[in-house]
Amino acid sequence: MSTFQEQRTARLKGATEATREFMRLGLDAGRAVDVFGVIESKRVWLLFEPLDHLFGFFQREQRGAGIVLHSGHPLSVQRFTAAHEYAHYALGHELSQDSHQELFGAAGLPLQELEAQAFAAEFLMPLPLVNRALDRLALPREPRILTPIEAYQLSLEMGSSYRATITQLRQLNKIPAALVEQLQAWEPIQIKTELGDGRRPENARADVWDVNEIRRARNLRLRVDDELHVRLPEIPTSGYRWDVDVGGAALRPVLDELETDLHAQERLGSALRRHLWWRAIEPGSATMSLRLVRQWQDSGAALDGLELELTVQMPRTGLESTTGISLPQRRALVAEAA
Repeated sequence: MSTFQEQRTARLKGATEATREFMRLGLDAGRAVDVFGVIESKRVWLLFEPLDHLFGFFQREQRGAGIVLHSGHPLSVQRFTAAHEYAHYALGHELSQDSHQELFGAAGLPLQELEAQAFAAEFLMPLPLVNRALDRLALPREPRILTPIEAYQLSLEMGSSYRATITQLRQLNKIPAALVEQLQAWEPIQIKTELGDGRRPENARADVWDVNEIRRARNLRLRVDDELHVRLPEIPTSGYRWDVDVGGAALRPVLDELETDLHAQERLGSALRRHLWWRAIEPGSATMSLRLVRQWQDSGAALDGLELELTVQMPRTGLESTTGISLPQRRALVAEAA
């Protein structure tokens, strides 16, 4: 059984090595880490397969090293698992089979798992990236109060899992210990349903992105089946309405409505919220232009507006299957064989 000091040293080693690896790779602290791309660049095999109770595993052999991730998990969990397995590679470990306990637990874990936990959190969520993500969500850099929706949206900005994000915020002393327990009482599917006004996403494993008049500087990197909600204030009696243009659309509209306010008619000039909802249907890029205009006025006379640049990412294994070797590595094998 390891001592408290040994555990502390292991976590410090993992976090320190993650910082060094981040710098060695020249990664941009303003953007979410492309952890799959990092693994592929090291010529470590990356596969996605059904794994029952395991989240992932790593194995190093004389011929090379490989990482296998659970193909049925949400992308955010796959990314954090990938960072954990990459930690085993970067830290020189030989073998690890990782369940929920190895990724998120604490008690009774081998020291190499504590090293990998700390490495994964620091590699995906270094302090500069956390600060910039908080800025994009218009949150204070030390948000002593944080809602589950805000924590979930922050996890999407950084490309990490909801629970890992909460843990890292506490590790960085961004949130108090009492708030951690409150946030962890929520499951991501509950938050997604809350964002859909009580309606679950069509694909329960998909992520649900939220934009409003405060959260308008988003780094939107969706994947197929992810859902995007935009809620913006609108005063129906003023004649102004949000006009939307989606160029290069990889999105399908789901909903366009004013959110219900039973007392709106009693308050002349009261503001409601226009709720716009899309589902990502294919990989690609899109530019979304939203302008608050009166339909009968000059097209240049907008009361407000915002531009959203978004990407719908290709699944790492391609469109045909959710399992198998990563698509870039498969293409490289074909090219080498040609």
